[in-house]
Amino acid sequence: MKVKYVLDEIQLEASHRVTKHINVDRYELLEILSQELNTLSGLINWDWALKWIDPVIKTTTGQSEYDLPENFPDNFIFGGEPGGTEHLCKLDNGTAESFLTHQSPAQFFSNNYTAVSNSTPHHYTVMTRPAGGKFLKLYPPPDSNDDAHYTIKGLYVPTDVGITEEDEILPLPGNSPILRNQVLARYFRGRNDSAMNYFESKAFENLKNLRYMQARSKRIRMQPRLGYYGSNDFGLVR
Repeated sequence: MKVKYVLDEIQLEASHRVTKHINVDRYELLEILSQELNTLSGLINWDWALKWIDPVIKTTTGQSEYDLPENFPDNFIFGGEPGGTEHLCKLDNGTAESFLTHQSPAQFFSNNYTAVSNSTPHHYTVMTRPAGGKFLKLYPPPDSNDDAHYTIKGLYVPTDVGITEEDEILPLPGNSPILRNQVLARYFRGRNDSAMNYFESKAFENLKNLRYMQARSKRIRMQPRLGYYGSNDFGLVR
């Protein structure tokens, strides 16, 4: 849904609730919407907020450090096999893909770089440059393969999913009302406390529904294992 139509609905509701604020500032509403979207996207790993970059990086022989996008967080998300504990960062050699294993900076720099030769990377870490900005460091440094380079792909939640133009499309699934109610609650704060409380309550219900929708879309569910009666042992089933 276009941001413009969401703002139209918000403006109509705001004007109706507070007659002395008929001339609602659209720029204020857009700014509030952007802030609320960022807050919402940071609550959990929503499917709609995930960003897949293919490729994030094309490697160069012998080069181990590569800048990441400006809106990159601390790491790629979890979700790969086994058990959903692998960070979703992949190395593609042109014919096959494999997960790169994440290490903390302290673990990563315990590797012996002096003795290592260029080869297929299998570990990575994410660090921040002194001037700001994230970069990825590979171990070992990449060699050249048949395609002259590897590509690195990844799935992450951007640190900034803000909206700046009314012609943009909201990333939320369908016609979810949560942002409308969040924006209205923020807008009425200090203007009309009764309206603020009303829209905060509505937004809370919308959030529960959005979480439920995402949970239903997952194929994994919890189920007791046979033979463990009276215990708390559960298994993941697909």
